Amino acid sequence: MYDTLTTAYTFNCPLHGETHVRLSRFRRLEQLPGAQHPAVFRVEFECGCGEDHPGLVTHEDLDWAPLGLHDDTQYVNLMTSRVEALGGELGELAASRIKAGEWPWSFFCWPEDRPRPVFPSAFKLLAPAVSGDPSCCFPVRTAVSRAARWRAACALRPSAKNRDPMCFM
Repeated sequence: MYDTLTTAYTFNCPLHGETHVRLSRFRRLEQLPGAQHPAVFRVEFECGCGEDHPGLVTHEDLDWAPLGLHDDTQYVNLMTSRVEALGGELGELAASRIKAGEWPWSFFCWPEDRPRPVFPSAFKLLAPAVSGDPSCCFPVRTAVSRAARWRAACALRPSAKNRDPMCFM
């Protein structure tokens, strides 16, 4: 479902068949009622064919797979000439960045007047940034607003790993 190397989710398109979509092409996320573990989200994404399509993604694929912790992909380590698992490398990299205070996804929350970490599952509605503008506004649930309130969060910082031209990820 999620490819760590290309940072894209795989969905079906009625016109093209299989399509690869980055998180920045998601337009709407909604957690489906039912089981909480694992939670399943209905996403609406902007497809390469120009239409918006629905898809389903698990909580694991949405929030944790982009960190690469459980990636089964293997690569040849040119320093040791050994085939190694990519998940271990990406896990170490993610852990070191989080320990240094660099959360993979973060945004500046104006009501709280500070940067806040966030997971993609906290997003509700997403919109592309204006060409050349690195920020956008979208509703997100923060730790302070755990009630049913949503706050507008702005200026989401792209992760160092991924430089998608949209306003986030």
